[in-house]
Amino acid sequence: MGAPDAVKINLFRIGYPVTSLGPGKRLVIWVAGCRKRCPSCISPEMRDPAAGAWIESEELAEHILRLPYAFDGITVSGGEPFDQAAAVAALIRQLRSMHAEWDTLIYSGYRLATLRKHAERRILLAETDILIDGPFRHAVPSFLALAGSGNQRIHFLTERGLGQKDAVLAPLADAAVLGMGRDGMRMLIGVLSPQQRQGWHQALGLIKGEQDGV
Repeated sequence: MGAPDAVKINLFRIGYPVTSLGPGKRLVIWVAGCRKRCPSCISPEMRDPAAGAWIESEELAEHILRLPYAFDGITVSGGEPFDQAAAVAALIRQLRSMHAEWDTLIYSGYRLATLRKHAERRILLAETDILIDGPFRHAVPSFLALAGSGNQRIHFLTERGLGQKDAVLAPLADAAVLGMGRDGMRMLIGVLSPQQRQGWHQALGLIKGEQDGV
C-alpha cells in the first residue's frame, strides 16, 4: 500500500555535496511549487508544481541515505518548502533518525511570524535549525552570504542552529558551484547578486532552460 499524500514531496531536484548553501558539505533539496508567486523570484522555474515529481518521503530518504557522501547538514529550498510542510518535516525526521548530527537550513518566502500562525507549518519549523525568511527582492542588495536580498533575515531557531551562527554569517568559500542533473541540465547553485549571476551565466555559457538553485 502506498504512503498517504501527506508524506509525498513534490521534488524538483536534489544536489550534493554543495558548499554554497550553508556551512560545510550539504545535501540540498529543492521542492517544486510555490503559492506566493513573488514577482522577482530568484528561482521562477521551480514555482510551478508541474516542474517537479511526486515521491514518497520514505523513498527519498532511503535514496539519500545510500549516497556515498558524508554531509554536515541539509538545506531545503525551492519552490516553497513550507507549502509542503508536513512532507518535508517527515523527510527531515527520517534522515536525522540516522544522522542526528545534521543541521537543517531552510529558505522560505514567508516571514517567521506568518509561519508560526499555521499549525501545519509549525510542524516543519520544529525541524528547522536555521531559517532564512522573506521574499527575494531584486532591488534590495544583501550583505549576508546566504541571503539573496537585504530584506531577508536569518533566524537561529535551535541550539544546534546557534552553534552554526559564525559559520552561517561568515563569507562562503564558494559563492556558487555548478551542478549537473541526471538529465544533463546544469544548475548554478548559490546565492549571487543579479550582476554576479549574469556574469556566471556568460562565463559558463548557461542558456535558457538551465536553472539557478538557491
